[in-house]
Amino acid sequence: MNLPLPAPPPVLVLAVEITAPLPTLASDGRHQEALLLLLRDGVPVGRLTVPCGIDQGELSARIAAVAGDSEPRPAVDPGDLPFISVVVPSVFERGDLLLATVESLVKQDYPRFEIIVVDNRPSPDHHDLIARLQAFPVVRVEQEPKPGKSHAGNRGLLAARGEVVTFTDDDVDTPPGWLTSIGSRFAAEPHTAAVTGPLVPTELETPAQIWFERAGGVATSLSKVTFRRRPGTFTVTTSRGETMSLYQSGHFGDGPNMSFRTEVLRSLGGFTTVLGAGTPSLAGEDPDVLVRLLFAGHTLVFDPAAYVAHTHIRDYAELRERMFGYGGGYTAMLTSLIWSDRRHLLGLAAYGLRAVGLLLRKFRGARQAAVSSGEFPAELSRLEFRGLLAGPWLYLRSRRHRF
Repeated sequence: MNLPLPAPPPVLVLAVEITAPLPTLASDGRHQEALLLLLRDGVPVGRLTVPCGIDQGELSARIAAVAGDSEPRPAVDPGDLPFISVVVPSVFERGDLLLATVESLVKQDYPRFEIIVVDNRPSPDHHDLIARLQAFPVVRVEQEPKPGKSHAGNRGLLAARGEVVTFTDDDVDTPPGWLTSIGSRFAAEPHTAAVTGPLVPTELETPAQIWFERAGGVATSLSKVTFRRRPGTFTVTTSRGETMSLYQSGHFGDGPNMSFRTEVLRSLGGFTTVLGAGTPSLAGEDPDVLVRLLFAGHTLVFDPAAYVAHTHIRDYAELRERMFGYGGGYTAMLTSLIWSDRRHLLGLAAYGLRAVGLLLRKFRGARQAAVSSGEFPAELSRLEFRGLLAGPWLYLRSRRHRF
């Protein structure tokens, strides 16, 4: 497929532990820039883009200027850490990425966990891959023939044996301390019902991956934030003293990095099956469950220590579809909330004018500046906006098809 803009050069992506000797960023002839995820004792404290070939002194100075403080992981006795069930829904289309995801999970430095891979498109063709997955003692494979990521997630939730159930995708790489960060947070904070964390790119090698990152479509904050609903309202307060709408779900986390107390997620009914990939709604199942969790009065923590690396979409045609899906999934999610609980009509009516302002800021602010400078395709913004308009009808199609 022809690209709408000249292809941006690939960007080298590196995780840099700033308490250790810094790497030499030599120019390799392919990468002009490097995106650095700055870690302090394994916890993200900043992101920095620098030219390849930068000298060590300049690199050190730039890192010192942007690296923030990190909140240490809670000190918890290993015996108090909860048993965690990690659920990986998959349609088994990308066997290499799925295996890499499971291999990174198997290497977790966590005492008690299981991995549940849900095959959402059962086929005899999957036999060899399933055999390779089940060679790991901690891995189980469950089959869910009903199409849709929400059905797959609910199958994993049903099969989970852990006190905590964690969801990730089949294109994610998890650092060794990921589950420790999640389990420690739940053990130290009994009131916390859900933990989410940032997504950082594993690579930025193709134009689609670079434009996806510039779109700002994933949770990238590197500050710990606690979210609670203000009782009797449709607003959420944060540990930083902010107030935002319950429906500003982009702040709460992303599907490839969500963990819940198992009993809480089951009490919410799991994922809404007419939302998400594999349904006409296309997306929306992940923000939906986080909004419902907060609306029910539970506490959610976004913890940068619980970060994962995500392999962004490599193909531009797929990115076009995904951008439409993100827009459609969001308004399908809002429609679903109203369908299931009419009180959300009041909340969304109050949010309406503010939502228009936020949309204008999104599409005419930094995004528009990137479009004007030739750094982001205008058609991707148009597709996302069209998705926003189409979302309610996509949701109704999902209901008619009884997903």
